[in-house]
Formats: sequence, structure tokens, C-alpha cells
Amino acid sequence: MAGLLGITLLICFVLSVPIAISLGITSMVIMMENGVPLTALAQKMFTSIDSFPLMAIPFFILAGSLMEHGGISRRLIDLVNSFIGSFTGGLAMVMIIASMFFFGHFRIGSRHRGRHRIHHDPRHGRQEI
Repeated sequence: MAGLLGITLLICFVLSVPIAISLGITSMVIMMENGVPLTALAQKMFTSIDSFPLMAIPFFILAGSLMEHGGISRRLIDLVNSFIGSFTGGLAMVMIIASMFFFGHFRIGSRHRGRHRIHHDPRHGRQEI
């Protein structure tokens, strides 16, 4: 069985099949070799993606986009920047405190915070890297 697994993966890699699809094809070949019906494979694939944590990821990204387009993230960073931005190293402190708000209260990922910060810096006279 290990030989069949290796040969199937090697053939898929030589044919430049993406890794995820190669793993799926290999598992399907191994299941067919062991006599497991393909309906069990389809059922297992469907039940694996039907999980609450996996469904929450797109909604967190959606919430971050809504906050960014709605202006909540900009106002939050402006608020923190008005208190701390004038100190030496203020940009780093602003990002740390904004991270505490985003992760602690809103549970939004760093993707939106960082993208907003890059567009936000030149407005305050800071140079972009």
C-alpha cells in the first residue's frame, strides 16, 4: 500500500497536478484499492467542511472588510493616534493598542489592520517603507 501511495503521488507531481488535488487522487486510489466505496469518501469530504470554526473564517474576513469600508477601523486608529501618535515610537504603540482593540474586542485579523495602516500613514506625514 505504501508503494502504491508513493507511486501515485510521484505520478501526480510529475504531471504538475496541484498538491491538494494530488492528495485527493492518492487517497481515492488507496480507498478504491482497499475496497472502500467512493460514497464514503464523498460523505467524509462533506462532513469535514461542515464545521463551525471553518465556516467562521470567511465571516471574520467579511467583518474586517465591513469595518474597513465603514470607517470604524480608521476612526479607532485615529483615536489611538491622537493619544499616543506624537510620542517617539508612537506608530508602533498605536499599532499595538489598535491590535488590542481589534483582536480583543472585534476579533478581526491583522490583514485588514495592516492594510489600513499602510494607507493611513502618509496622511500623518509618515513616510512609507
